[in-house]
Amino acid sequence: MPESKVFISYSHKDEHYRDELEKHLIMLKRNGLIQTWTDRKILPGQEWGKEISTELEASDIIVLLVSSDFLASDYCYDIEVQKAMKQHEQGASIVVPIILRPCDWHDAPFGILQGLPKDAKPIKEYSDMDSAFLEVVKGLKKILIEKSQIKNNTKEIAFELVNADVTSFPCDVLVLKYAQQFYGADKFVSKLLADKKGINISEMQPDMGQYRIIEPTGYMECKHVLFLGVPELWTFRYAEISDFAKKALDRITKSLRLTRSVAFTIHGVGYGLDEAEAFQSQLRGIKNALDEGLIGDKVEKIFIVEKDKDRFERLKRYTAELAYDFNFSTKTSTEWKCAIMTATNSNTEIHAKSSLVEMKVEEKPFVFVAIPFNKEFDDIFYFGIQGAAHENGLLCERIDEDSFTGEILARILDKIEKAKCLIAELSGANPNVYLEVGYAWGKSKPTILLAKDIKDLQFDIQGHKCLSYERIIDLKEKLTEELGGLNGKQ
Repeated sequence: MPESKVFISYSHKDEHYRDELEKHLIMLKRNGLIQTWTDRKILPGQEWGKEISTELEASDIIVLLVSSDFLASDYCYDIEVQKAMKQHEQGASIVVPIILRPCDWHDAPFGILQGLPKDAKPIKEYSDMDSAFLEVVKGLKKILIEKSQIKNNTKEIAFELVNADVTSFPCDVLVLKYAQQFYGADKFVSKLLADKKGINISEMQPDMGQYRIIEPTGYMECKHVLFLGVPELWTFRYAEISDFAKKALDRITKSLRLTRSVAFTIHGVGYGLDEAEAFQSQLRGIKNALDEGLIGDKVEKIFIVEKDKDRFERLKRYTAELAYDFNFSTKTSTEWKCAIMTATNSNTEIHAKSSLVEMKVEEKPFVFVAIPFNKEFDDIFYFGIQGAAHENGLLCERIDEDSFTGEILARILDKIEKAKCLIAELSGANPNVYLEVGYAWGKSKPTILLAKDIKDLQFDIQGHKCLSYERIIDLKEKLTEELGGLNGKQ
């Protein structure tokens, strides 16, 4: 059985309980089954906040020594508990509450978990403290055994992000969507197959939830193209992107059993969803499929293929930032990122929690950005505006008018009404941007105006506060501060 790292979170007022726990864990330590860490191991001169965060992230099991003092500790509750529960929900760590003294712990974030000792009886209520801690040790042993069994059954998938054209990328299955119309790479591939191979376009248009498998022999490098029917583009958001990836892998397992490699394109970014969140949602869908055993035994590699070099570079950065969240154990190469994505376990309770975490993405507030949708403004949008929004825990969205059919104005206005605030980039005096500012003002929506040079401002805008900037880093700093004030962080 491999050694597990155990992080002990506690209030210093309960230090004598922690000392007793450490004594009772001694045989697990001597047998090489666990190593424990507490803040007492921080050396003089070390940054204690950084050390605690690092050890938390590296822990297999996080033990919470629960008492009224623990619940009253702002650091234990607001920092350690929140981070521990996030790791538990993602399957990265196992959180175990150990109830020291009677307290109202069931309404805490960890209140849904089974506590120790047996039946979560507080240790202080035992007539013999040794008996109480023996129950704790038995419970931890059981967790270690189950964890070892899961690890022995763990499946690993190589994940790669590739800068390439999907039409010339070799793989067993290329996964595309049909959002009641074709868009982006989906549109390009379907047109190629219709024009060159003579496939009727209707054969590539599955109903929502259904699929079509096409063999593009001679015209593409992949062996199969799988088109999966999804909701119309306007409603194909983060949760739907995650569900799309999971369902596609499940369908491949059931219909194309010999598949060894699967390629996806990126979704959401071509019509204005938050790029980082859309990418993370797709990875989450792949990870959920892996955790739930929906990926076939023969699948060895999953690719995300991105043709645009600039976006590929941004996705590389997101991949590095998300490595921990998705159990990426290795990363290699400067040209592309390669990682081993590892399944956690098949526990139904954790899967249910994963779904809840997934749905929370839709609840995250967002800023709506009124900005021309062209290359000239890409760095401003992605590195200046989106960067500032992410610093404040906000998603960053816009709308590409070319991606939608029908009443585009109604959709823009709906976005403005639902957004936390409107950010308008006024450089160049684009009339549509000014229209969106006017609507936001009419709805009393908080609005932040941006311009490289305030001399470019037109009409009555000139009398309003506007953040001017020369460099994108200046824009990000000013906007981060402005959004922080909006969120009440100042």
